Amino acid sequence: MKKAIIVLATMFAASAALAQPPGGGPGGGGPGGPGGGPPTPEGIMARADANKDGFISKEEAEAAKGMVARMFDQLDANKDGKISMDELKTGLANMPRGGGRGPGGGPGGPPPAGK
Repeated sequence: MKKAIIVLATMFAASAALAQPPGGGPGGGGPGGPGGGPPTPEGIMARADANKDGFISKEEAEAAKGMVARMFDQLDANKDGKISMDELKTGLANMPRGGGRGPGGGPGGPPPAGK
């Protein structure tokens, strides 16, 4: 009897794990979503461009929040008040990547001020 319960419990747990969608559950695996790796320009545009005109306006960026809202002025390279796909791709390509280190003190960097 104990063996039957253990076997049934194991089968139930395995079937529940296999029944989840790719990405590990609700919201996972989408472009830029949890488990989806870094955000892509296409994923950002799809989420932030509410009126689907191919540009992210200042209002759309603020409504979408996140990195685009914080960096709107840097991403809007031609200062026309909207971010195009080209501006988004260029801006993301030029963003610093990795480590989370502050200025100085990293490999090859200058030592922190006052040290």
